Amino acid sequence: MGLMNLDTYRLGDELKWAVGHARSPHQRRPQGGSLMGEGYVCCPNCEKDFWIIIKIEHDVISGIKVRDEAKGYID
Repeated sequence: MGLMNLDTYRLGDELKWAVGHARSPHQRRPQGGSLMGEGYVCCPNCEKDFWIIIKIEHDVISGIKVRDEAKGYID
């Protein structure tokens, strides 16, 4: 989460929101710490890239779904 900060998260992890004046609204904590957002993923094993929908509840990643219809950048 967070625009271009390249943090690594797993399902169940708590997010680190930007403190103070974040450069992007994507880095600011939403009210209640819950939202649905999009993320870009590149597998460290096979190097396949893809887009995901991320569900965050009370600052914790509670769900992830691959966006099959969205193409990655790597051929």
